[in-house]
Amino acid sequence: MSGLFERALQGDANAVREIHGAIRGIARASCHRGGPGGVHVEWEDVAQDAARRFFGVAIFRFRESGSEMGYLRAIVRTTMLQMIRSETRRVRRETGVYADVPTTSHNPGPAIDVRRVLSRLPDECAEILRRVFLEGVSYATLAAELNMLESSVRTRVSRCLRRARGITEGDV
Repeated sequence: MSGLFERALQGDANAVREIHGAIRGIARASCHRGGPGGVHVEWEDVAQDAARRFFGVAIFRFRESGSEMGYLRAIVRTTMLQMIRSETRRVRRETGVYADVPTTSHNPGPAIDVRRVLSRLPDECAEILRRVFLEGVSYATLAAELNMLESSVRTRVSRCLRRARGITEGDV
């Protein structure tokens, strides 16, 4: 596999096919072993998402020649775990597992003018927070639109929320 990623970056169709094949094989083997807690995800979905991640961003981040298979395994493993987490959350929402969690009534504090806070944030932050919290766009969808890893979108959302918190705390 040595040099395979470099050849793929240079547009070698055979190298791209070989990488796709390796990702599919790793995903097939990983998913057939099953996920934690008995949660199962389809290996084809894992392979497709892992390939999208690899060719979208990860191929440009690879630095250590000779560890290509390990790098691909890590991408597939991370993709599979994120899909299992998403599936677990979806099942819990649909089955009402969260319905039994007691809610507490408390005073949330002063009302926050969301429009004003968003208008004071940098455009990129305001747009990301608007899409995620007001429009309900998933991190995975936003990551695909921005051609980023889902974990990178989560980090940006966290940083933007920190900035928004700073704006609201400065107003108190």
